[in-house]
Amino acid sequence: MKAVNVLAGLAMVVLLAGCGTKVPPAVDPILNVYDNYNRPIPGVYVLIQDPDLKRLNREVKTSSMACSSQNNLDVGTPLSHSLSRTMDNVFATLLHQEVPPTTEELSRLNATGVIRLKLQDFQTKLEFSSMLIKEKATATVSITLGASVTDSKGNSRDYSGGGSRVVTGEDGGSTCEIGALAMTSAIQQTMRDALERLAGQLANAPELRPGPVVK
Repeated sequence: MKAVNVLAGLAMVVLLAGCGTKVPPAVDPILNVYDNYNRPIPGVYVLIQDPDLKRLNREVKTSSMACSSQNNLDVGTPLSHSLSRTMDNVFATLLHQEVPPTTEELSRLNATGVIRLKLQDFQTKLEFSSMLIKEKATATVSITLGASVTDSKGNSRDYSGGGSRVVTGEDGGSTCEIGALAMTSAIQQTMRDALERLAGQLANAPELRPGPVVK
């Protein structure tokens, strides 16, 4: 079994506009893709990401009036970047394109197939509660990522990977700062889980491997 460590840059910022709070993550997550075949998936694949995934933006609902105005969460760019870098380590040869290739383009590229990445679900919630003289924030995040792999003959298979995390914060400054720190941590952990599970499904899918397992 081979473990491929992929450093994925999640340079996201959580903005709780009620207090003008921006909190970037302290450490980029590391994805461990476990490959039982001891080699990347062979062939040439074209990678497409759905626009909804690349422009992923959500308004975070909060239970505190102090941080209740236009709390936007923009994670499309870092998630798209992380997905691209992860897939580059799963497949031997990956061609990144904005739009799906035509049949003629696939033939010209001598491509094995097309991978289409998509967002299946993304939910966030941020709750606050008072603990004597300080506030407590609880951030809940869930995400499910999907991948459709279509071969040159038009046969398609679907894969998915998801994650869900709950992170509690009690220290860090103002109510908004505590909430932003908790939300940032929950997003990082959830994305790491979803990316690892999706990459693991693809890397170990026997239908994408023409040869036997290499011990």
